[in-house]
Amino acid sequence: MGVLAVYCLLSFSTPQVSAQISKNKIKNSTWQGYYETKGGNRMNCKVVLNGSSGTYHTSDGSGRLRNVEYNFDNDPSNGDWFVRISADWYLTQNWGGKYGGEVSWTTSSDNYKNLSGDYDINGNRGGAWNCRLQSFNGGNDDFDLGGGGGGMDKCVDYSDWKYNDRKCYYYRTCQFPGGGYQYVIYYPDTDPEWVFWYNPKSEKYWCSCPTVKHPKYGKKVRNGHEYFHRCSQPAREIEDCEWEDEITTSCTAKNDRGESIDLAGLPTDLP
Repeated sequence: MGVLAVYCLLSFSTPQVSAQISKNKIKNSTWQGYYETKGGNRMNCKVVLNGSSGTYHTSDGSGRLRNVEYNFDNDPSNGDWFVRISADWYLTQNWGGKYGGEVSWTTSSDNYKNLSGDYDINGNRGGAWNCRLQSFNGGNDDFDLGGGGGGMDKCVDYSDWKYNDRKCYYYRTCQFPGGGYQYVIYYPDTDPEWVFWYNPKSEKYWCSCPTVKHPKYGKKVRNGHEYFHRCSQPAREIEDCEWEDEITTSCTAKNDRGESIDLAGLPTDLP
């Protein structure tokens, strides 16, 4: 049996009551991130848990999670609750529903919303598989996912990289739930340490994120951490932008309905 192990550190003021409520929430939750192929390529991936089963959707195919089990416990060192989730994974699109292998995840040391781990294919290691908590399906979250209501509990969808021959840069699209999209642009020759957010409505750059090539943040980015450097004064050209002093670990943008959408889950692969 394949094992999908997830360790989520969750703090509550009344553990006996909140743990049971959050157990139901974890059983219906959505995670987004990427997995690495044997060749080292990173593929976008969304994982959805639905009780004793689940699904995952990637740019390489879709699959199912079966025999999902949830075990809650508390850390004796600090009393915080955590949950262990075990499951088998199957790749349904290409393998006709046959058993695929094992996957194991753990939270990062300082953020329960980030999962890092790896998977194997029938006993042979496949690669890394990292995810970030996106939502509790059905809303009414029992603890804060990073701010606000509205569209905060919905997932954005990041496309693969494409190349603009005329302007000589790579870009991927970030599609918003509720309508709308923005571009993430990468200039490998001039700014390999950053990707830049571009709003096609305002036609301005307004934020940037460090890449795995960044000398300070690169290692943490590779391990699933996210950083956003917003502009205090967006501009049509990057060199004209004025940047805020602080770099944050989360960021939102407005969809077509005016809802705040969490931009978490930006893949770390570069073209």
